[in-house]
Amino acid sequence: MYNTQKLLKQIIATIEKKELLFIQDVCAELNLARVTFYKHFPIDSEDYQTIGIALNKNKSHTKKTLRNVFRSTLASPAERMFLYKLLACEDEKQQINPVQEIKQIDPPKHEIILVEEKK
Repeated sequence: MYNTQKLLKQIIATIEKKELLFIQDVCAELNLARVTFYKHFPIDSEDYQTIGIALNKNKSHTKKTLRNVFRSTLASPAERMFLYKLLACEDEKQQINPVQEIKQIDPPKHEIILVEEKK
């Protein structure tokens, strides 16, 4: 069984040292099951928020680095966009790839009347 506070310190240190970006990365790096992670750090907990802040700091730094790469020719446009989309927040994703609402049009209703033929 893990000590939550020791685990938190280990997670923060690993996030900073390895420049991790996602909770999945943290779990993989520390060989920690996601169920165990969320048992110790429920989404509404202060510790979860602390972990989120550390991850967001790395995401912000990575996006800043990517913006600098965008100005150079080190990566192809497809690589740049993939990495940026991976790290983008919801507002940025919407700006990159606006989703248009598709309206469902109900087809017209047809009425079929069967008439008996006279013989």
